[in-house]
Amino acid sequence: MKLMIKSAMLASVILIPSLVHAAYNTAGTDWSNSTEKTYTRAGPATDSLDMVNFLLCVTKATNMGKHVNKTYSAQIDEDICNGVKPGNVPQKAVAVVTTERASNTSDYNIKSWFTTAEGMYVVAKSVVKAAPTAANPRGVVDMTWNAVNGTGHAAPNGWTNIGGRLTTDANNNVSYHATEFDNGQPLLKYIHGNLTATTGNLRVQNQTWSGNTPTNVVYQYAFNSDLLHYQPVGGAAVCSDRTAGNMKKYTYDYRVFTEAGAAVSMTGPYDMVYQDSTNADQRGWVDHYGVWLQNGEDDSNSSDKARPTSFKRSSNGKTYSICYDTNDNGVSDAAGSSASCTDSADGKRYLVTHASEAVPAFDTPLEFEGFDFTDSLSGVSVSKDAVWTRGGSYYARYDRVDSSLAMYWQCKVGNNYVDEDGAGNCDGSNNWRPKYVMPDGTQLTLRGGSTTYRIKSTYSEQTLAAGSGCSAVTALNLSPGTAAKSDYTVPNIASTVLWSDMPTVANGKLLAADVMKVIQGVDQ
Repeated sequence: MKLMIKSAMLASVILIPSLVHAAYNTAGTDWSNSTEKTYTRAGPATDSLDMVNFLLCVTKATNMGKHVNKTYSAQIDEDICNGVKPGNVPQKAVAVVTTERASNTSDYNIKSWFTTAEGMYVVAKSVVKAAPTAANPRGVVDMTWNAVNGTGHAAPNGWTNIGGRLTTDANNNVSYHATEFDNGQPLLKYIHGNLTATTGNLRVQNQTWSGNTPTNVVYQYAFNSDLLHYQPVGGAAVCSDRTAGNMKKYTYDYRVFTEAGAAVSMTGPYDMVYQDSTNADQRGWVDHYGVWLQNGEDDSNSSDKARPTSFKRSSNGKTYSICYDTNDNGVSDAAGSSASCTDSADGKRYLVTHASEAVPAFDTPLEFEGFDFTDSLSGVSVSKDAVWTRGGSYYARYDRVDSSLAMYWQCKVGNNYVDEDGAGNCDGSNNWRPKYVMPDGTQLTLRGGSTTYRIKSTYSEQTLAAGSGCSAVTALNLSPGTAAKSDYTVPNIASTVLWSDMPTVANGKLLAADVMKVIQGVDQ
């Protein structure tokens, strides 16, 4: 800094409070330290690759590498591992994990019992022979999973004998094959070949659909750091550009930060499990505004679908009581301030209580004024009325960490993406993407005030641009490609990893302190 010589200037500096604050993007702030998870779609074989990535993501999310010779439970956000649009209810799976390793040089053995967000029951058995390295980013792993009947629960129709096996070796060979359930029928999907961090030669099978009729399609894949070349057997080859600068990036989740770069934490929505009138488990969602119930229990509390009076919170396994005020249309507060649900003017549509402890209230969602911005996808300015509409007002909403900020979405129908119309045109679509993307550092202004915040992408998806020159690259020659395997049989481990043997506090195999030990890879 330059020396201040003039006393008048020095006095002014002393007497006037500083109006200079550290910028949000200053080194060391939460904004600067925040990292983005990015996923790249790689043509029609992505569905098969998705499952491999999903299994590896789930494995990582249990943080089993830090809990050797332990039994504990973990929660996994399936939306994060699937890389899809967050729905009305976050797709949370719960896993109970048992790990065993005799020494630092021994194989690492893991048994897992999963209850998926859809209510499917899965047993898994894994052997880790080598940890991931830069040269071998998947390590050496042998993982088998089977869908099973849980105690007192039937697997969804058709899900019996559904399962898969994933293996990786020290030479970057990858093999995954599975019998999966899709559109009412079991289907064989597979992917195998050599897959390094930058190159690959693969054989992939998945399905195309004509109405409800599937057709198996086999693809040959080859890629390097610059190009992706794939071809359905008997079909036309496609060349795509893997250059990062030519990809389109779709941001699915943003995080909000103060102007000083501090992350804004939210005690936001949570998912839960309740029992319907047939005592079957259903999933639900509780937020600041109300309660969403998977089985269609409505606000009239009809006799055929009565709303539950209690539920179990997925994150901690604790049971809570809940009552409803059907005559109150105000905003809800999970903790509540009234003693009952009969106060028609207290602004609370439901009340959650616990037998022995206080129930934390939700943080009030942040609502931001709508504004025009330059769309990162198109480079064109879009108006606020094209991005947000809520009853004639235009504003974004932030009610949980990692939020889409309530922007419009598109879904894939057939071979094209269309705008979601809110009238069911996207029902059944499994491919979603945001219609617009805001640049990192975009400034938001609190609705009805002057306080401003900054945003940053926390999860995005990249799509490849059309490429050229694949046929001229020897390494990308698709012929003869990776040959078919002689056997795609999935081992049945359900006879050795019994669902009835799942460790619980009740059977003494799981300590209460180890319930929900890990949430999405973070130790609790």
